[in-house]
Amino acid sequence: MADKKERLKIILGLKVRYYRQLGAMSFAQLSKKSGLSVSYLNEIEKGKKYPQPDKIETLAEALETSYDQLVSMHGPKKLEPILNLINSDIFQFYPLELFGISNEKIYEVFAAAPDKTNAFVNTFLNIARHYQVDPEKLFSAALRSYQYLHDNYFKELETSADAFRKEHLPDGLEAAQLQELKSKLLEQFGLQVNVQEIGKRPELKDIRSIYSEKKKTLYINGNLSSAQKRFLLAKEIGFQSMDLKERPYISNIFDGPKFSYFLNNFKSSYFANALLIPQDQLVRDIEQWSINPEWNNSLIESLLKKYQITPEMLLHRFSNILPEHFNMKELFFLRHQSTDQLKYHMTKELHLSHLQQPYSNELNEHYCRRWVSINTIKKLHTSSKIGRAKKFVIDAQVSDYYQTQDSYLVISIAYPDAIQDNVYKSVTIGVLENDDSRKAFGFLFNRSIKRRTVHT
Repeated sequence: MADKKERLKIILGLKVRYYRQLGAMSFAQLSKKSGLSVSYLNEIEKGKKYPQPDKIETLAEALETSYDQLVSMHGPKKLEPILNLINSDIFQFYPLELFGISNEKIYEVFAAAPDKTNAFVNTFLNIARHYQVDPEKLFSAALRSYQYLHDNYFKELETSADAFRKEHLPDGLEAAQLQELKSKLLEQFGLQVNVQEIGKRPELKDIRSIYSEKKKTLYINGNLSSAQKRFLLAKEIGFQSMDLKERPYISNIFDGPKFSYFLNNFKSSYFANALLIPQDQLVRDIEQWSINPEWNNSLIESLLKKYQITPEMLLHRFSNILPEHFNMKELFFLRHQSTDQLKYHMTKELHLSHLQQPYSNELNEHYCRRWVSINTIKKLHTSSKIGRAKKFVIDAQVSDYYQTQDSYLVISIAYPDAIQDNVYKSVTIGVLENDDSRKAFGFLFNRSIKRRTVHT
C-alpha cells in the first residue's frame, strides 16, 4: 500500500520521464542541463528519490516546465489516467506487496508504455467508480485472491494452532469447553470474558463480540450458540497468541483503512478453526467417507456434534483440508442469506482454481431454484412457518452446470441466524466431480446421490 510520500515520488518520476522524453533528451543531456548526476536522475525517474525544492526548480527549468507542474498531483493529459489511479483509493489501499508487487514494479509498467496503459486504467477506474468500490470491497477481493494463491491452506497457522493445543489443551478438545477456553484466555493473556453485558444493551443486540483492550475484556453476545461462543474464544486466543495488534475491536466491523485489519481477522479465524478442528482428525474422518456407498446427512451431523462447531466452521475447514490433503483444488465456498422466501443474497464466496460456473455479475443476481444452497434455506424457512423449526437443514446433490462439462458435488447446510430474527443462512461447499473426489467420496461412484442441472 502506497502512502502519500511514496505516491509523490512515483508521480514526480513519471513526470520527469514524460518531459525528458517529450524533449527528446537522454539522461546524459538532462544531467548536463540540470547539473544533477545521471544516477540521481535515474533514481528520481524510478520513484525512489524526491529532491529538495531547489533541485526540483532546477530540474523544471531543464525540462522546460514549471516547478508547480512537477510537484502537482496532476499532470499532462497523457499521464492523467495513471496519475488518477495512483491518487485513488485502489492504489492507496490495495495490498500489492502481499502478491509480491512492489511500487517500483507498478512504476515500470506505467513508465514503459503510458499510452498503452491509459485505456486500461481509465476503464478500470470507471468501473470502480460506477460500482462504488470502496477500500473494504478492495480488501475483501484482495483477501480472496490471497486465499486463492495458497489454495486456502496456511501451514504456519496450522502449526501455531497445533502448538497451542498441545501445550495448553493436553486433555484434548473434549476438555476445551467454554469454561476451559475462558480460563486459558485469563491464564495466558490476562483477559476476562463477559457474556452478560451485550445483552443488557439493546443497541448492541446485533453485535457478536467486542474486545476492550483498555479493560482487557472480551464481551460476547449471550444469545449466540455454544459453538459460536467457542469459536469467538478460540479466535481471541488466535489474536493474542499470534500478537496481532492491528485488528477489528467489534466483530466484523473494520474501522481502519488498513488491509492488515482484514488479514489479521482472517488469520485469527483460521487459527480458531484449526484449533477446534485439528487437521489430522478431520482428515481421518473424511477418509471414512470413502467406504460409504450412499450419501447420508448423518455424515455431516456426526462431525458437527463431534467437534461442537457451527456449519460455517465445518465447511470452511473443508475448504482448507480438501485441497491440501485430498488434492481437491477445484472447489468453491458460498454463504447465502435470506430474510424471506423470495430474496437471497450471496454474502460470502471463495473460488479456488477458477471461477466456477454458473456465475453472473449482475448487481441484483437471481439464483436458480435448483441450487441446493437455496433449497436448504427454503426447507428451513418452511419448517419455521409450520411451527417445526429445525436447528439446521442439510442437503447434498451433484450439480451439472448448464452448457458446461463441469459437475460438482455440492453440500449445503442452512441454519437460522442466532441473533437476528427471521434471518436464514446457508453455507455451501462444492467440489469438482473427478477421480480425486470419487476416490474420497464413495457415494459418487454408484451415483446414489441426486443430480440436477443448475444455472444462475
